[in-house]
Amino acid sequence: MTDGDLQPSAKTLVISYGVTSRSAKDAVKLARKKGHNVSFLGVLSLFPVPQKKIAEALKGVETVIVAEENLRGLYRSMVETLCRGKKVIAVNKIGSMITPLEIYAAILRKNSEQGTQTPLLNDKTTKNGCLNRRP
Repeated sequence: MTDGDLQPSAKTLVISYGVTSRSAKDAVKLARKKGHNVSFLGVLSLFPVPQKKIAEALKGVETVIVAEENLRGLYRSMVETLCRGKKVIAVNKIGSMITPLEIYAAILRKNSEQGTQTPLLNDKTTKNGCLNRRP
């Protein structure tokens, strides 16, 4: 089950689930107001992964932003297998909710990101962008 707000000519797709979906939806609305063509897909039931709905939402998309409240991008790793050849950017955070502005910032940075993850905590990161809590 999904909640989609797709734009046929969008090159960017924001995927989220749970409480973060509200922030993602607001970020997409803000991006559209600022002239960006962005689609949104909220996943209502994580498993089984709604592969057909995700595949439909991916048509014509170049960049996928997955916003989820955890540090490892657990659902992103599931979605990435469906995103063949597309750039996947993760917005991950723990300890407080991801805000619409944090997701909007990822939409703006989508073309300049080198890695696939945008950690939102001030901490040392590994080369793949995951948080490294060891000293």
